[in-house]
Amino acid sequence: MPKIPYARISRFWGFKDKIKLVSGLNGRAYIVSSGRSLYVLKRRPIDVAGFAVQQVFLSSLFQNGINVSLPLENPDGLFEVKIGKFVYSLFTYIEGNKADLDISCATPEMAREIGLFTGRLHSALSRLNDNTIQRRNLFTTLSSSLRFLSCQGDRLPYLDRERIEEFFGEFFSLYYRLPVQAIHGDYHPGNIIVNSGRVSGVIDFEYSCREVKVLDLSYLISSVLTEFKRMGSPSLALYLIPHLLEGYCLKNTLTIEERESIVYLLGAVLLNQVHFFLARGCTEEAAFAESILEWVVDNRERINDKAGLTYTHSTSR
Repeated sequence: MPKIPYARISRFWGFKDKIKLVSGLNGRAYIVSSGRSLYVLKRRPIDVAGFAVQQVFLSSLFQNGINVSLPLENPDGLFEVKIGKFVYSLFTYIEGNKADLDISCATPEMAREIGLFTGRLHSALSRLNDNTIQRRNLFTTLSSSLRFLSCQGDRLPYLDRERIEEFFGEFFSLYYRLPVQAIHGDYHPGNIIVNSGRVSGVIDFEYSCREVKVLDLSYLISSVLTEFKRMGSPSLALYLIPHLLEGYCLKNTLTIEERESIVYLLGAVLLNQVHFFLARGCTEEAAFAESILEWVVDNRERINDKAGLTYTHSTSR
């Protein structure tokens, strides 16, 4: 792994105390310190595009009451520096731990707390001028994945083509009735920071886009479901869904169509993962993602029930 030029980075941001490594989050981000202050140092290859609207986008969210990790400006008004084959940027540090630190200890109270925060986050995102934020279309990505997987034959051990297409049959018309706005786009527990039982902030908006609002919630549920599946107890994830949505609806709204779409969005996220892994020759990872997709298809009625469809329909009559 290339050595990080801490001295040059420190000079670029005008720090008197040289930046020191505290811990590595992953191959792209590191917790560092300068004096008594903590920061997050991010690194990307020079040929990888950055998030062009990040500074304005994140500042607007912060001003709307959402605690986000903000990019630091150097004395010359610059937000990143190119050194060798990499581009470095520095962000403020949010106190706490990632929510995925021990997902097995997830509680209804924490699910409700994350739901509350997500509702606030989406309200703040809806107030942003999102004309500069890319519009993505999950339907297009899903259609591409379905075409790819239809040519894979016996490479799919769990689901056949007819069952997959039957499952998504109703989703294609439902998708275009869902509210669209700016969303996080990579909303999983590893990007949610928790401190003393409360959400203290959210990080990593690199995949932010304009999409159906409920995709963030579905992506979050999919991530939790995946971790519980690894532990052999995917059904435990279902009991967190009502608490997550209850918290969300205290700060935002979900239409009946959005609740109906959750099971399909879960399936779409997982199917796209199967496509991603198979296209790269990662057969074991693809098979695991497909096994979760099979579980979602088999348990669609239970998921719908936990999404509140029974309750919603019974009270709307």
